[in-house]
Amino acid sequence: MSVILYRAFDFGEPSTAELTFTDGDNISQYAQTAVDVLSEKGIVNGIGDNMFGTGKSITRQDMAVMIYRAAEYIKLNIPVPEEYVKFDDDAFVSDYAKDAVYALRGVGIINGVSELEFAPLDNATRAQAAQMIYGLLEL
Repeated sequence: MSVILYRAFDFGEPSTAELTFTDGDNISQYAQTAVDVLSEKGIVNGIGDNMFGTGKSITRQDMAVMIYRAAEYIKLNIPVPEEYVKFDDDAFVSDYAKDAVYALRGVGIINGVSELEFAPLDNATRAQAAQMIYGLLEL
């Protein structure tokens, strides 16, 4: 996901500062620049405990958060709707992800896995990530 997002937008090169993810040695050379740059820009924060989460799947809600943060970084204003219809599984959407999920839903970048469910904790697929990034590029 990080590499796809990094390549879709001109985020530049990483600074000379070293990142301190404790699992940073496990990040492939292929993904290192993307992870460094997106981390420096606040688009990715890792999974906690100073770990990036190399090799782990990303959830649909975390994918939405990354896309939303990327939009903010490139100065694309995607407002969180004041009123919106919640997904039936809204209780499972983490508080940190709700604004991203509903803002991106409001502009048609994301949909649920059905009309009623978002499935926030399901693993995201590359196809879903590519579709969301394409939607962001279209805005």
